[in-house]
Amino acid sequence: MKESKDPRKTFGEAVTEAAGKNTNVIVLSADSSSGSGLKSFPGKFPDRHFEFGIMEQGVMGFASGLATTGKIPVFAAIAPFVTARPFEMFRNDLGYMEQNVKVVGRCSGLTYDQLGATHHSIDDVAIIRTIPGVTILNPGDPVTIKKAVHAMIEHYGPCYLKIGSPKMPVLYPEDTDFRIGKGIVMQEGHDVALIGTGTVLSKAVEAARLLQQKGISVR
Repeated sequence: MKESKDPRKTFGEAVTEAAGKNTNVIVLSADSSSGSGLKSFPGKFPDRHFEFGIMEQGVMGFASGLATTGKIPVFAAIAPFVTARPFEMFRNDLGYMEQNVKVVGRCSGLTYDQLGATHHSIDDVAIIRTIPGVTILNPGDPVTIKKAVHAMIEHYGPCYLKIGSPKMPVLYPEDTDFRIGKGIVMQEGHDVALIGTGTVLSKAVEAARLLQQKGISVR
């Protein structure tokens, strides 16, 4: 059985590590720091953590202002609350202004199915794709989540990082070469190709295993 890890914890650890290397990294949240895996961040960097409460639209504007001063804001909260709810501010303040802000949507899809439609996010990528210049990252396991965090911090420009929940299986080795805009071939094959991203990737890996048992070569 593959090892599984909480993607939120992995994200929080990666952001904390990035903040230790780059003093411009600032963490913002809308009553969601703990749930986003950032519980320990304020203790380590108290002057670089801002918890706003439930005001996602305002956080977008604040993040844009910080980016104007050379800071690298990382704004994390539940996926629909950083995409659908503050869409106009995401588009105008971050996208159109090409601000170096990193927005992180966690617990996407139907993770919070019992909380109703307000907490569902099956359209976040579609929404953000309409904003020119925003780089979207949707890593498929904890290893690539960590690498994606560091990659987006180093990448200049607005980014949207989508992470799943709860636990995700580890699918890649630690030395995986992760690059923005470049896919990773997990195995070679010649009959059929499966393409996966995000939490669905583990399903694609399982599908490949089942197909191979039937003699179908999968890439």
